[in-house]
Amino acid sequence: MSTDTTAEVVCVDDDPEVLRLLQDTLTGHGYSVIGYTSVSEARAGLARHGAEAVISDFKLPDGDGIALLAEVARDHPRSVRILITGYADYAASVRAINEGHCYAYLEKPWRARELLDTLAAGLHGARSIGGALAEVSPTPDANRSLDDLEPLLGAVPQLLGDHKPGHGERVAELLTGFCQHLGLGGAGFESLRLAALVHDVGEAGLPAETRELPESRLAAGARAAFERHPAIAAEWLARHPRLGTAAKIVRLHHERHDGRGFPEGLAGGGIPVPARLLALADAFDEALHGHLFPRRFSEQEACQFVEEERGRRFDPRVVNAFLRWRRQHGPAAATPQAAAGEGVPVSDLREGMVLAEDLTTSTGILLVPAGHRLSAALLSRIRALQGGVSGTVRIRAD
Repeated sequence: MSTDTTAEVVCVDDDPEVLRLLQDTLTGHGYSVIGYTSVSEARAGLARHGAEAVISDFKLPDGDGIALLAEVARDHPRSVRILITGYADYAASVRAINEGHCYAYLEKPWRARELLDTLAAGLHGARSIGGALAEVSPTPDANRSLDDLEPLLGAVPQLLGDHKPGHGERVAELLTGFCQHLGLGGAGFESLRLAALVHDVGEAGLPAETRELPESRLAAGARAAFERHPAIAAEWLARHPRLGTAAKIVRLHHERHDGRGFPEGLAGGGIPVPARLLALADAFDEALHGHLFPRRFSEQEACQFVEEERGRRFDPRVVNAFLRWRRQHGPAAATPQAAAGEGVPVSDLREGMVLAEDLTTSTGILLVPAGHRLSAALLSRIRALQGGVSGTVRIRAD
């Protein structure tokens, strides 16, 4: 990943040889580096000049790196914080995320390329999101809903690139329908909808090979990196005064009902309701689009997956309500309504229409799944591909 490497980086390690190696590696790639050998030295130096990134060893002579990085998170919240340790300790990694608010956790012996890529990704994400947040008004416009958050919403797909295209929009749409079914609305719903749109922005810093694998296929090392993304996203979002509630939802959307989730291992009623709703909608869409398992699930298979995870991954009451809603309003319920009429030519599709069947290219590549409501942006992309999209598609008769 290309990024500006003019950042000032503070490195902390009590071993002079390791510290020199860190400094040489980073200065050789354009970074300005200051090194310290203790918590007290680093604390004093950071008080004088701050830093855009801090890389610290875990074990230090007068404290530990996690406590130091927690102080850095408090005093320099925009910094990128990376912990390096020679101890393969899961409890330490959890502390690093929850207390030190670390962007990454690397084990010794670290590889130069891994360190450089991790630092570059962290700086790129923090700068991109920080720039977008600077353009967002600190007070909401009551007449524009989330429209005035466009700088942020536009930055997210740019950061994620080709990773899970359209996923955030689909999850937000799922939750819109589900919450209407539940009778939920107001400011709490707007925060949930925003969280849905941006919940995976923390995955922007993952290596390409990790992002390309379904979640169920991740090896231990890749999974550890993957499990940091909710905390990273939440930290970025929490920098803006309007996004605190959405940030909390994003942070907890991978918690599980049985307590085996991340980053905090919350269980049952300890997980806020909005995070429980987002967890289910997120996993449901990922199952439909091949991000959770190696193949795409049908609507029926995705509903079966949700049913099987009742009481384990998902809150049983949320599962019951969600499946009831899908039976009443999902694609399977809509198909008989649409079958009575003729299909609509692709060229005549309009914003707001809801597909009653999958829209595919002439070679069978899925473009838009059944049940999706067409937006202006989506229609523009469909028309740009019109050479490969022809014929008619059935529209749900609402």
